[in-house]
Amino acid sequence: MASDYQKITSDNIRRRGEEFDDIGEWISEQFYSDRTHFIYELLQNAEDALSRRFRDNSDSKVPRRVQFRLYSNRLEFRHFGKLFTEDDVRAISDILKGTKAIDQNQIGKFGIGFKSVYAFTSTPEVHSGDEHFFIERYIRPKNADQIPKLEDQETLFVFPFNHDRVTPEDSLRSISNKLNNIGVRTLLFLKHINEIEWLVGNDSKGTYLKEVRRRGDSRQVTVVGQNNGTEESEDWLMFERPVHHPGSTESVKVEIAFRVEVDGKTNKEKIVKSKASPLVVFFPTEQETRFGFLVQGPFLPTPSRDNILKDSEWNKLLIREVAQLVSETLPKLKEMGFLNVSLLETLPIRSDDFPADGIFRPIFESSLAVFGKLPLLPTDIGNYITAGNAKLARGADLRKLIRPTQLQALCNSKQALQWLSGEITENQSPDLWKYLTQELKIEIIDPDSFARKIYLSFLETQDDDWIKEFYGYLLGQESLWRAARNSWDSPGILRNKELLRLNDNKHVKPFKPDGQPYAFLPPTGGLNYPEIKSELTKNERSLEFLKKLGIREVGERELIESLLKAYYVEDSPDPSLEDHIKHMSKFVAWFQKSGDKTLFGGHFLFLDVNQQNYYTPDACYIDLPFKDTGVSCLFESDQQNEPDKVALWEEYRNIGGFQEFAISLGAIDKVKIVKRSTYSHLAQDLLRQDYYQGARLTNTQVDEDYFIEGLDIILRRKNINVSRLIWNTMRNADPNVLSARFRPNQQYNINTLPSSLVYYLQTNEWIPDKEGNFLSPKKLSNNLLRNDFVYDDRNGWMTAIRFGSAAQEIAGEQQEKQKHAQALGIENLESIDIIKEIDKYPDLLVKIRSIIDSEKNKVLFPSRPSQNPERREEKMAKEIQDTPEKTYEPRERSVRISLPSKQDKETFLRESYTNSDGQMVCQICKNEMPFKKRNGHYYFEAVEVLSDQDIEHEALYLALCPLCAAKYKEFVKRDAELIESLKESVIASEKPEIPVCLGQFQTTIKFVETHFLDLKTIIKKDT
Repeated sequence: MASDYQKITSDNIRRRGEEFDDIGEWISEQFYSDRTHFIYELLQNAEDALSRRFRDNSDSKVPRRVQFRLYSNRLEFRHFGKLFTEDDVRAISDILKGTKAIDQNQIGKFGIGFKSVYAFTSTPEVHSGDEHFFIERYIRPKNADQIPKLEDQETLFVFPFNHDRVTPEDSLRSISNKLNNIGVRTLLFLKHINEIEWLVGNDSKGTYLKEVRRRGDSRQVTVVGQNNGTEESEDWLMFERPVHHPGSTESVKVEIAFRVEVDGKTNKEKIVKSKASPLVVFFPTEQETRFGFLVQGPFLPTPSRDNILKDSEWNKLLIREVAQLVSETLPKLKEMGFLNVSLLETLPIRSDDFPADGIFRPIFESSLAVFGKLPLLPTDIGNYITAGNAKLARGADLRKLIRPTQLQALCNSKQALQWLSGEITENQSPDLWKYLTQELKIEIIDPDSFARKIYLSFLETQDDDWIKEFYGYLLGQESLWRAARNSWDSPGILRNKELLRLNDNKHVKPFKPDGQPYAFLPPTGGLNYPEIKSELTKNERSLEFLKKLGIREVGERELIESLLKAYYVEDSPDPSLEDHIKHMSKFVAWFQKSGDKTLFGGHFLFLDVNQQNYYTPDACYIDLPFKDTGVSCLFESDQQNEPDKVALWEEYRNIGGFQEFAISLGAIDKVKIVKRSTYSHLAQDLLRQDYYQGARLTNTQVDEDYFIEGLDIILRRKNINVSRLIWNTMRNADPNVLSARFRPNQQYNINTLPSSLVYYLQTNEWIPDKEGNFLSPKKLSNNLLRNDFVYDDRNGWMTAIRFGSAAQEIAGEQQEKQKHAQALGIENLESIDIIKEIDKYPDLLVKIRSIIDSEKNKVLFPSRPSQNPERREEKMAKEIQDTPEKTYEPRERSVRISLPSKQDKETFLRESYTNSDGQMVCQICKNEMPFKKRNGHYYFEAVEVLSDQDIEHEALYLALCPLCAAKYKEFVKRDAELIESLKESVIASEKPEIPVCLGQFQTTIKFVETHFLDLKTIIKKDT
């Protein structure tokens, strides 16, 4: 019996109001962005109705299909679910009223969802069992006038295209497009509907079918479809997990589905990544999960049912259950043979897609954790391992070379290690590669890291076959063993590891520090050299690698090396002189050809000049007869010490190129200025003060000082030849050697001081003057310098060692003194020094003041300058010719009878030695004559200067006071030697004052210039 539609209408109006039309229109048109969403609502209602039918009668044989028939004026929808009851009528004609409380597994309900049909119709019809009605104005069911023909247990929905704002043509076009694109996946998560059929008039049609079969713990669902002649088919593996629903005794399920395809190459099934993976709430929502598989569950949707509520605790619970389901499913997929790279790429492996606050983050974290606990990662040999036991190889040849046991040994791991599948590559599966390395922290081993892991005992435990494979592998990895390409490049890492296996199975590095091979290809010709194991050289690729590496057969270099080891090491037997010359010729020829001197370092190569011993090159020097270097003076022996360098055997002169060979090996041919750290500088505390105050040393530091080794000892020898060698070395030196420079890094200024070399040359007495005296540079000047020491300051070295600075300092001081003296009115600069000394002694100052006072009262010595000294001398010489000679007559004693006129000599002397004040001054004491006679003239004595003159002339007399006259007669006139000395002093002196000794008293005789010139002329004439 049909329901009472009028009563239901009255009840609905009473609850919802008379004017419900606006609300109904708003719900039907605004809740759904897609007007055709009602297609899914119809399918949901059909699924629920079938669910109720099979719940009530599990043996029911009704068809599990639904059908859409689209006409130009209507849409019909048919299904065979449970027939309508009054509750269903009330639910479909009301809002927010449904039947879901009866069955938690139902996915649709009559209410808001069904109202979406009003986007195209105003009066939907329902024909089911006894119920035949249409609905007006959303909530008003009424009896249908016509009852269509129905199959047994069939329900029919009819939707006339009578919407007042949507034309039938628009409705037909929109619904037709939706049906054409509904797709086979619509059936995937429906439990009861197995077939969807749709027809659009006579133009197009389609059918979607679903087949389900059990496959272990999963269901394999095949959905196929035919859309206007185009077929489509998909296979899915589905797994489920029950979830207890709070407040109910029943449970619901969450499901995941993986797409299955047949690999065209292997013809085997595999799981592939789904291109689109919207979250499914029985039908797809607009929420993209970004998984490569589908997730379905009874999530609480938004009112429009196109998404789910993010903050719902129920939804969060379901997400956690899905995370657990994924973790449980992976081992099952492994057992089923589906766990491979293709499957891994379907998992949540892009961390950027699953932020920490994202709704699907728990699924990402759960998957991450399971790989660390269970062996779920496919290996290169076909089994599975955990993330902690896995390594990724960059290159198939590396996986082939290194077996699992070798990998474990290389990585020094206590647990077994294996390579992950070679299908996992950074290029082909970049997301998975990133996930494994960054999220699971699996180490990538590439050729470089492999080379760094190799160690000696690992190589020693490998058999010859593996070593051959290893060499073959390295043939294609030149960067691992190549030489450095320039000074700032680094060689390949394996170039310094024990790669080479010898005949005794020991391993050695390929090259010595000098770049020469440690071992050689066989055979070595009987020479005692390490030999590569012959078994390895039989392999073509191994041999090619060794040759490319630089391993060669024994050659001329090794022959020379054998000679050096046999005869030129410490305690080795000496060769004959004839053999030695042959050896030396070979050595020089090899050097000239190769430029290689590394062979000869540390060997006792050279015979000394006396043919006594062999010496290392740095213990020898080159000088004549080889080359005039002058360095022999540095190594001259003395009685106490043997020279520390020896001269070379002269026979070496006959070997062309010997000098260059010896010098290149370190034989001394010049004084070498060496660069060294400022750490040894005398003023290093000042130079390096920034560093000592905490500045950091970097590669931009500057640290340079210069010195000549043993310079302090060399300079103490006081040898002119050594000094000349040092002198010439400094003349030709680079100006940079004159300074020491330091900074800790580029953020600091460079501190600069004279170099240690300059300090030593400044402070030592090492430069000989013309007299052979060794002086320090500052005490010398250019005029004192020997002729063979060339003055040459072009590079600034003489300025740096302060050559001649003492004289310059004195001259500067004198100029300064002169300036101050002139300002004080002092002519004699010595007075300045005396004044400075007097100032230190106050008592002396008192005495000097007394002397000065007395000197102020002292008479002024007269001045009689000659206007023309030369003319006066000529005149005096002529006058002497006319001057009478002294004459004597015999008496009891010889008495001189020829005397100059008393008036002449006294007048001459009085006029000459009376000053401008009228005072007559004694020529010796320089004091005023003691008294005047009664005639007013000063009393003085005219004393003859000499006793041996043959002429009479007033210029031969002195004006002396009585006391000085007595002293002069006693101490001078009676001493012939003093008279001769006096004459010499007069002739030699340029000044009119000569020294004289009066007993113990040293004084001078002072003349006026005219008197002195006349006396000198007379004495010179006499001599």
